[in-house]
Amino acid sequence: MEDNKNDIKEDGLFYEGAFWIIADSVIDILKGKFELLGEKILVNYEGDPVEIVKTKRGDVPHKKLWQQEAYNTWNKKYDYKFFPRGRVSVYKGNAFVNIHSKMNTPKIIDSITEYYKIRGLDLNIVYPNNQGDHYEFGLE
Repeated sequence: MEDNKNDIKEDGLFYEGAFWIIADSVIDILKGKFELLGEKILVNYEGDPVEIVKTKRGDVPHKKLWQQEAYNTWNKKYDYKFFPRGRVSVYKGNAFVNIHSKMNTPKIIDSITEYYKIRGLDLNIVYPNNQGDHYEFGLE
């Protein structure tokens, strides 16, 4: 059966935003025992917001997002850098998933794809060779 990828592309709606991969350990994450936690901003195929958002797309840093009341379950116990984190952006039919290279596994990417409803877009996994402090996390 042929994939109906083209049917959902240009007429579809997708999500983008910052996220964390929540688990008890990196080993648990790699085994698929994790949950995604993050913002979901509804966008169209071009990446334009469909809903009214309080800030410009991509302008909410993880640190500021982590301080919001919606994250109180986690932010009272952990710093925003403790769990692996990333961001999904949509632009002209492409989904860009920015994550730490250790988190680039099929289980994690599939979960992100489902969480942000980006199936049908051209998927691009982005992480710099020199990841620097931005992508580091404390979870072991």
